[in-house]
Amino acid sequence: MSDYIDIDSKDDHDTAPALHELRELEPVCEALNNSDRMRLLTARRRRIEDMQEDRKLRDDLGLYEAASGY
Repeated sequence: MSDYIDIDSKDDHDTAPALHELRELEPVCEALNNSDRMRLLTARRRRIEDMQEDRKLRDDLGLYEAASGY
């Protein structure tokens, strides 16, 4: 198999997968309802808040300066 990509070729059937083949690879799942979305958003917000709190504590303790050598 060659690394050369023939962009001028009109016949892409041998190189590109067909759309129906790609759809077969997609996981099949139910759509999220509003309560599931809210739970995911709340969990994400809490993780972000935890990361911000952790960074603030590290900054207050001077751990970033010690790690960077400044």
